[in-house]
Order: sequence, then structure tokens, then C-alpha cells
Amino acid sequence: MNNILKKIKIKLCKLNFTNKLITNRSIKIHKKRLHQIEKFYKNKIKFYSPLDFKNLYKDQYDSCHIWGSGSTANSTKSFIKGRKDFFHIGFGFSCLLNINFDFYFIENASKQNPNLLNAQNKALDKFINNKKTILVFKNLWQAKNDSDLAYETYKDKALFIRDLIIPHYNMSDTPLNNTINKLLHNDPHYFRGSCSTVITSILFAKFLGFKKIVLHGIDFYGDYFFDKDFYIKKYPELIPPHAKNVYDKKWRNKQKKHPTANCLELIIPKLKDKLIDNHNIQLFTSSKLSGSNKYLSSFFNE
Repeated sequence: MNNILKKIKIKLCKLNFTNKLITNRSIKIHKKRLHQIEKFYKNKIKFYSPLDFKNLYKDQYDSCHIWGSGSTANSTKSFIKGRKDFFHIGFGFSCLLNINFDFYFIENASKQNPNLLNAQNKALDKFINNKKTILVFKNLWQAKNDSDLAYETYKDKALFIRDLIIPHYNMSDTPLNNTINKLLHNDPHYFRGSCSTVITSILFAKFLGFKKIVLHGIDFYGDYFFDKDFYIKKYPELIPPHAKNVYDKKWRNKQKKHPTANCLELIIPKLKDKLIDNHNIQLFTSSKLSGSNKYLSSFFNE
């Protein structure tokens, strides 16, 4: 029955009017769920919004650099040496690149993946300086996370943010355009996102006021940089272990395309066009060797 309803929803979302209704309903349900979580933890956790970080942008900054974990990030980290006019946002295990991040997203706290949580904690302890980097936990509401475990693990290390996923129920133009319009809605109260933390990061950089945003290690295909021999030998306990549907060995062995790649390859070109046309914001890739160079110009002259 659920599969039948899902198929009906996917077909209805091809129509502009029904797509907007279904998307708006999903956002409303999501906000209600977030409100319930905030109410439950009201005496323990303060939930932060983009508005709480509005003063991070400084005139000295030339551009915002967002770091994923694709293999090209390992080479482009050399491009930023000595540049104090770059603002850096990281997420996942990109901290292993040993960059002085200004802002950093994490999102894993599951009792089902204790080894992943352990590796994440060791990597953060080694590479993230809480006096220099704002560390935030996102997706507390997701089923993959245990909210109590997240709180106990990160209450003294990270800030918990109010984040909102904007859904798209199929890959056709109507739902994708509607999703991007919702993502770009000026919302100081929620970290909006879709598909991947890279989208959340781009939108946060837009909110802060950056006019040039550069993606590192957003390759769509290929290895993670931390699966290279250098990292495996030097930081064996800090590398994320295989975790199904999180850091899946099938993706890492190139047996299967990472599921977010399909979504990102459709959203990023459309998002790039709307950012430049409506907000005068340029979205770049960091390397001509990255898969994202298919859609984005390279920021650096390699």
C-alpha cells in the first residue's frame, strides 16, 4: 500500500500545482516535528538558526570555500595556503584535510554505527579547534540518529542547529525548480538543505553574504580522499569505517554510484543559474579535474 501511495505522489509531483501542495505539506510536517524535538529538549539544548551566525562574514573575505570528501579535495587544499581571505566550511570527514575551518557540520550519532561515531569523534578531537571553528550538529531529527546519544556526545563540543530538508519527489523539472525556489527562500530561522550537506553549506554562505562560493571535493564520482594510502596509513583510526548507506563500501570501491550524486548533478546546475541571475552570486568548482567542472567554472587557474 505504501509503495502504491509513493508512486501516486511521485506522479502528482510532476504537476506544478500538486507539487507545491505536497512540498508545502511536507515542510509543515517537518517544522512541526522540529518544534516537538525542541520542546522535548527545551531545558537542555538551545537550537541555533542562521541568524545566530549573521556576523561571521567580514569584509576581508574574498570567497567562501566548501569542503566535501571527494578525491580532488586532497590536491586543491594546496591552493588555499596562505590565503587569509578565504572562509572555510567543512562537513563529514573533510576535517582530515587539516584545514583551518571556520564552520563545520557533523550529523552522525547512531547506536547502530558505534565505530563510525568513534572515528568521527577522534577525527574532530585531532583536527577541529573549538576556539577557532564553530562545530554544529545537523539532522538531529533524522531516524538514523539517536537524539539522546547526540546530546550526550556533543553537548560540550557542538551547537545544535535548526535545519529543514526541502524535498523533491522525482527528478523532473517541475519538482526540482520548486525545490530550488524553496531552498533560496530568505529564511533566517532554518538551515535549509536538500540531498547533501553541500547544499546546506551553499545556502548558508549565501545567507552570510558571500558573492563567490567555491566547492572542493564535490566530484560526484570516484574515491573519497581519505581512502588514499596516505590517510589510511597515517590515520587508520580516524577513517570512517564501512557503514551501510552512510559510508558504504560499495560507493568507496566504485561498485555503485553515491546516491546523492544523481540529485546533486541535477540541482547544482539549476542552483548555479538562479544564484547568479537572482542574487549575483557565483558558484565555482575548485578544480578542472572534479566532476563538478562539468557544470561549474573552475575558481583557480591550475
